[in-house]
Amino acid sequence: RKGNHAKGRELYLLAIEYMKAGHYVDYAGRAATHLAIEEVLAGTDHIVEAVKRSLELTKDSKRPDVIVKVKELEMLVKDFIASQKSNVKTEGL
Repeated sequence: RKGNHAKGRELYLLAIEYMKAGHYVDYAGRAATHLAIEEVLAGTDHIVEAVKRSLELTKDSKRPDVIVKVKELEMLVKDFIASQKSNVKTEGL
Protein backbone atom coordinates (compact mmCIF):
# COMPACT_ATOMS: atom_id res chain seq x y z
CA ARG A 1 0.00 0.00 0.00
CA LYS A 2 2.60 2.46 -1.04
CA GLY A 3 0.50 4.19 -3.67
CA ASN A 4 1.92 2.45 -6.72
CA HIS A 5 -1.33 0.85 -7.80
CA ALA A 6 -0.18 -0.17 -11.28
CA LYS A 7 2.90 -2.02 -10.01
CA GLY A 8 0.96 -3.72 -7.21
CA ARG A 9 -1.73 -4.81 -9.67
CA GLU A 10 0.92 -6.12 -12.07
CA LEU A 11 2.56 -8.20 -9.33
CA TYR A 12 -0.75 -9.61 -8.11
CA LEU A 13 -1.77 -10.53 -11.67
CA LEU A 14 1.55 -12.27 -12.27
CA ALA A 15 1.13 -14.25 -9.05
CA ILE A 16 -2.45 -15.18 -9.96
CA GLU A 17 -1.43 -16.41 -13.42
CA TYR A 18 1.53 -18.34 -11.98
CA MET A 19 -0.72 -20.08 -9.45
CA LYS A 20 -3.42 -20.83 -12.04
CA ALA A 21 -0.80 -22.35 -14.34
CA GLY A 22 0.34 -24.59 -11.49
CA HIS A 23 -3.25 -25.60 -10.76
CA TYR A 24 -3.18 -23.89 -7.36
CA VAL A 25 -6.66 -22.45 -7.84
CA ASP A 26 -7.27 -21.79 -4.13
CA TYR A 27 -4.09 -19.74 -3.91
CA ALA A 28 -4.93 -17.93 -7.14
CA GLY A 29 -8.37 -17.17 -5.73
CA ARG A 30 -6.93 -15.89 -2.50
CA ALA A 31 -4.48 -13.63 -4.35
CA ALA A 32 -7.29 -12.42 -6.61
CA THR A 33 -9.39 -11.63 -3.55
CA HIS A 34 -6.54 -9.67 -1.96
CA LEU A 35 -6.12 -7.75 -5.21
CA ALA A 36 -9.85 -7.00 -5.35
CA ILE A 37 -9.78 -5.77 -1.75
CA GLU A 38 -6.90 -3.43 -2.59
CA GLU A 39 -8.71 -2.15 -5.69
CA VAL A 40 -11.81 -1.36 -3.61
CA LEU A 41 -9.80 0.32 -0.86
CA ALA A 42 -7.96 2.42 -3.44
CA GLY A 43 -11.18 3.19 -5.35
CA THR A 44 -9.61 2.37 -8.71
CA ASP A 45 -11.28 1.86 -12.08
CA HIS A 46 -10.40 -1.85 -11.86
CA ILE A 47 -12.81 -2.80 -9.08
CA VAL A 48 -15.41 -4.59 -11.22
CA GLU A 49 -12.92 -6.79 -13.09
CA ALA A 50 -11.00 -7.56 -9.89
CA VAL A 51 -14.14 -8.57 -7.99
CA LYS A 52 -15.33 -10.72 -10.91
CA ARG A 53 -11.93 -12.43 -11.06
CA SER A 54 -12.00 -13.09 -7.33
CA LEU A 55 -15.50 -14.53 -7.35
CA GLU A 56 -14.76 -16.73 -10.36
CA LEU A 57 -11.59 -18.16 -8.84
CA THR A 58 -13.10 -18.71 -5.38
CA LYS A 59 -16.57 -19.99 -6.30
CA ASP A 60 -15.73 -23.63 -5.51
CA SER A 61 -13.32 -23.04 -2.64
CA LYS A 62 -13.95 -24.78 0.64
CA ARG A 63 -10.90 -23.28 2.38
CA PRO A 64 -11.94 -21.30 5.46
CA ASP A 65 -9.25 -18.63 4.89
CA VAL A 66 -10.49 -18.01 1.36
CA ILE A 67 -14.13 -17.90 2.45
CA VAL A 68 -13.30 -15.34 5.16
CA LYS A 69 -11.46 -13.10 2.68
CA VAL A 70 -14.31 -13.31 0.16
CA LYS A 71 -16.78 -12.26 2.87
CA GLU A 72 -14.48 -9.36 3.72
CA LEU A 73 -14.43 -8.37 0.06
CA GLU A 74 -18.22 -8.56 -0.15
CA MET A 75 -18.57 -6.23 2.86
CA LEU A 76 -16.08 -3.76 1.39
CA VAL A 77 -17.94 -3.75 -1.93
CA LYS A 78 -21.26 -3.10 -0.17
CA ASP A 79 -19.70 -0.24 1.80
CA PHE A 80 -18.10 1.15 -1.35
CA ILE A 81 -21.41 1.10 -3.23
CA ALA A 82 -23.19 2.76 -0.32
CA SER A 83 -20.52 5.47 -0.17
CA GLN A 84 -20.85 6.09 -3.90
CA LYS A 85 -24.62 6.46 -3.58
CA SER A 86 -24.11 8.83 -0.67
CA ASN A 87 -21.64 10.90 -2.70
CA VAL A 88 -24.12 11.17 -5.57
CA LYS A 89 -26.85 12.38 -3.20
CA THR A 90 -24.65 15.00 -1.52
CA GLU A 91 -23.22 16.26 -4.81
CA GLY A 92 -26.74 17.08 -5.97
CA LEU A 93 -27.40 19.39 -3.01
